[in-house]
Amino acid sequence: MPQPVQLLEAADDAAGKAAKAARAARDALAQVLRERGTLARELDGELLKLIDQALARITAQLAAAPSDYQQWVLPRLMEGIRRVLDELAASAAARANSGLRSAWELGDRLVDAPIAAAEAAAGSTLTAAPVAGLGVPQLQQLRAMQQFTTGLISGATSETASAINRQLGQVMLGAANPFDAIQAVGKLLPDRTSSQVRGIVNTNLAAAFNSAAFDKLKAQAERDPALRKQWRRSGKLHSRDNHDAIDGQVQAVDKPFIVTTKKGPVEIMFPCDPRAPIGETINCGCVSLPWKASWKMRRAGPAPLTADERKAKAAAARGAKPAAPKAAPATTTQQRAVAAFAATGGTWRDVTGQRLVVNDRLFPASISDARLKKGGTDLASYWAVQAVKRPTEVWQTEHVDTGTGEIVRQRIFLKRFEAAGQSWIGRAEFKADGDSWVPAVAYTARPIDGGKAGADVAMSAARAGARVWPKRR
Repeated sequence: MPQPVQLLEAADDAAGKAAKAARAARDALAQVLRERGTLARELDGELLKLIDQALARITAQLAAAPSDYQQWVLPRLMEGIRRVLDELAASAAARANSGLRSAWELGDRLVDAPIAAAEAAAGSTLTAAPVAGLGVPQLQQLRAMQQFTTGLISGATSETASAINRQLGQVMLGAANPFDAIQAVGKLLPDRTSSQVRGIVNTNLAAAFNSAAFDKLKAQAERDPALRKQWRRSGKLHSRDNHDAIDGQVQAVDKPFIVTTKKGPVEIMFPCDPRAPIGETINCGCVSLPWKASWKMRRAGPAPLTADERKAKAAAARGAKPAAPKAAPATTTQQRAVAAFAATGGTWRDVTGQRLVVNDRLFPASISDARLKKGGTDLASYWAVQAVKRPTEVWQTEHVDTGTGEIVRQRIFLKRFEAAGQSWIGRAEFKADGDSWVPAVAYTARPIDGGKAGADVAMSAARAGARVWPKRR
């Protein structure tokens, strides 16, 4: 008969294995979510590059055309532009379809990887589930999604071609001049087509990921009845309130999540469920995670909204657009620079081409060091502007929010400068929000002591992640 000491040792050993298994499962989930984030970012960057290339080609065609836009020129010009847009559609669709397959495979792993990791860590006698390939039903579903995505992209570029042709037609009729036409065309691709194509791809990428995860979850639930699913919100600033409200909800695999809408409760089996109303799926960034009580993931229930999220939702409820930063009267050179920056409408392209959303969170409410406040001039705000416009270095880092499972990406702008007879290092931090970056914290500046050696040490301490600018040679 086992003695009390032996029983305690066995219990401790079991508890240790359980804790190890839980850690392994959580780590595996975090890794898949990181890879999903990387896939989405890289695909979005490639789409932006393709769209920029198409815009450059179309602009060159317009610039080379005769200024009078004679009738014999117009059809040839229209044909050339449509050809560019057709090529854009084909290239974007090919890249998107490759991304959809990768997303589907990651959705498979979202379920398989934590189960296999937990079982291996616990020394389970069960056979750890392998990362399975795509069977015939999955391939058929994936191909249908790829064809659907291709059609939507083609439709978006065709609409752009028609809009461009209307602009050119106005020139030929004398209702607009060529310069105005070029300006209008220059807005169509980046503003409308870019958002349409990227929105299509982002939505369907999420659909492929979540569909694959749900299919695999159903298969694994037959093997392990303890397996559940948990809804996790996207963490985007402009996310759906009703999706945020069910963050943390745990359901049996074969039971739907219940989402409240203006028309009443809606049953959704997983985020981007194609059977759900379209208003609940477009640009949805939520995920459904495999969940087991033994994995000791964060408790069920919504994660608190951040201050930025609460502010954005309050503005949306009022029907207001995000406020531009409030600038002091432009009475000094520095203050005028801040005012000009704010006057961009709140958006800016950094030195790497990334879109920044500038708001008053960037600018410090007060300056702790009196040396950066001289004669009523807010030098800290001035150098905050300079850090973003003309940084010395830009670094990018990411981590997984252990509460939500979401990937948090940050950009760090560092600027060495001289002010008030002192060397300084300024730091501006932005975090990812969809296809843009928003200020994460107020700008800070620290004085440097110890000459060049001190500056090197201070810069090293301020860095984090990987350097994205200037590029390493």
